[in-house]
Amino acid sequence: MELNSINIEKIDRNEWSKFVYKHSKGTIFQTPDLYEVYRNTKNYTPLFIGTKDKKDEIVGILLSVVQQEFSGPLKSLSSRCVTWAGPLIKEDLDENEKLDVLDFILKEQNRMAKKKAIYMQFRNLWDTNWMRLTFEQNGYEYEERLDILIDITKKEEELWSDMTKNRRKGIKRAMKQSQEFFEFPSNESLDEFYQTIEETYDNVKIPLADMSYFTTARTILGPKDMVKYFCVKKETELLATRIVLTYKGMIYDWYAGSSQEGKKNYANEFLVWNMLLWGNNNGYKVFDFGGAGKPGVEYGPREFKRRFGGDFVQYGRYNNIFKKTTMKIAKMGLKILKR
Repeated sequence: MELNSINIEKIDRNEWSKFVYKHSKGTIFQTPDLYEVYRNTKNYTPLFIGTKDKKDEIVGILLSVVQQEFSGPLKSLSSRCVTWAGPLIKEDLDENEKLDVLDFILKEQNRMAKKKAIYMQFRNLWDTNWMRLTFEQNGYEYEERLDILIDITKKEEELWSDMTKNRRKGIKRAMKQSQEFFEFPSNESLDEFYQTIEETYDNVKIPLADMSYFTTARTILGPKDMVKYFCVKKETELLATRIVLTYKGMIYDWYAGSSQEGKKNYANEFLVWNMLLWGNNNGYKVFDFGGAGKPGVEYGPREFKRRFGGDFVQYGRYNNIFKKTTMKIAKMGLKILKR
């Protein structure tokens, strides 16, 4: 199959958008809109790979981002390349043609990513078993990872009964405290909103993206209803915050944070419950609760998410380590930083 690379500077953004939107596996993570968010975020560099056939039609795309969590001397030790829900390959091709496109994209991705990152990671949001052998032939190893999906087309009573007894009890307690759920005003500064997320990430010793990631997302995605900023307040105190991405009937849990007061008073539980109702009332179909860790390995966030009901899925990840020695040094450095 004759394939040609697409120059990111020359691609028709509308054609790219339509390709993603019409694809049955198309998600917000492969859109030109998110490319612009990455491009305008400090320490983030988007990588785009696209290919066309001899008819000049798009047959495959892949959007990834090189993330450097730290500046200065640690910059190179924290450089990783990540993609969510990709690549996307034209669906009416036959199996061999699809594999040809996949192989072309992975080879290009490896070539570009190894110049900028220690390793490359694909975070799958759908079943990729048919791709697995080609990934392995290009240096990738499969890793089991769980996700939780909640059907929010159900009636409110069903959503409520699907939750565990303890989860319902916590939400009722939050209701009695006059907590208020609302969408964060688009004209207000995100400083306090960001601080609650930052506090949560600091507590678990995980680096957080720069503030520019969230302000840029609001500027670019907000007008298109592709991102929502929700929060819970009690009087004037901000107790919990959550950012979700919205696209094609899906709500993707993106970032979350809460104050210590919020944790004690079930603000997180109250916030998620109200987001599920918001999604139901606004015609969304599925709430993707995001990562739930490795099967059989204890993981705190999984326990929090599990109690809301929903179904576990196992789509996994693909990892390709380009610089193994540097990777070992980076892991040791991260352990030291966490201590």
